Amino acid sequence: MNFHLQNRFMISTISFGLLLVALIALVIVPAFKEIRPINKQVLEERIRLEKLYLRGQLQRTVKITYDKVADDLPILDEMMLTEGQELQYITSLENMATQENVGLSINVGESKRVPEQKFSVLPFTFEVQGQWESIL
Repeated sequence: MNFHLQNRFMISTISFGLLLVALIALVIVPAFKEIRPINKQVLEERIRLEKLYLRGQLQRTVKITYDKVADDLPILDEMMLTEGQELQYITSLENMATQENVGLSINVGESKRVPEQKFSVLPFTFEVQGQWESIL
């Protein structure tokens, strides 16, 4: 009888082991194969959303900064010369100097334009002679 119980225990242990292997092979492994691509997709989506969030934060920061300087834009527009109006600017300065009896010499350099910028730089120097009040 003891031998019969040992065989029964051995058979049930082997059957349980085979059942466990079958469960792993038929259920768990395919589930992991399905979960792995889904996990990869979730990770890619998370990275994409983080990039969008950072872009949104940058846009919000730019908008806040723009709102701070928006009131000063007309002043800046008045300070900047439109390209091609350099001669008019120089002529008006010379006329004002003549009216105030101030000697004015203007040395104009070459216009420098960087393609990434919306404006060009025109270097120039003034040499003025006259009374302080007239120069001002």
